[in-house]
Amino acid sequence: PKPPPPRAEKAKAKAASKRTRPKSAKIFQTRLNLAKADLSNRNLSGRNFANANMVWAKLNGSNLNKANLSGADLLDANLNGATLIEADLVGANLVAANLREVNLSGVNLSGANLRGADLRGADLRGAILPGAKLDAADLRNTDITQPQLNEACLGIPDYGPLLLPPGLKPPPRCK
Repeated sequence: PKPPPPRAEKAKAKAASKRTRPKSAKIFQTRLNLAKADLSNRNLSGRNFANANMVWAKLNGSNLNKANLSGADLLDANLNGATLIEADLVGANLVAANLREVNLSGVNLSGANLRGADLRGADLRGAILPGAKLDAADLRNTDITQPQLNEACLGIPDYGPLLLPPGLKPPPRCK
């Protein structure tokens, strides 16, 4: 007898795999885990860190220009002196992150959580901030405008004081 054509073999294998996998089994996408990683002073420009776990990561002095950090968890991460020009931080968690002297020009921070973040001396020129939560953030000595601040919001009453450069007013409450 002739062997079955390769196409028929693939179909049989596929059918067999369906029979062995329980119906309740789900296929999960692996989440990049860089928690506590030391990535200091590295060139990481253009890299994809979307949804990555980067809790307590050390990224100080690193080049993250045009990197995709959307949805990344950067809780308490150290980005002191890093450059993130035109990076995507949409929905990122930057609670208590050290963002001192960070170049965030042109960064998209829409919906990002910056509660308690230290942004002293950061460059936020052209940063996109709609829905960014700034409760208790330290924005002293930053390059930020009132229209940018008005796009951001404060969500939790009494979370802590928002520290602003002189002459700027706090953003509205989150809806």
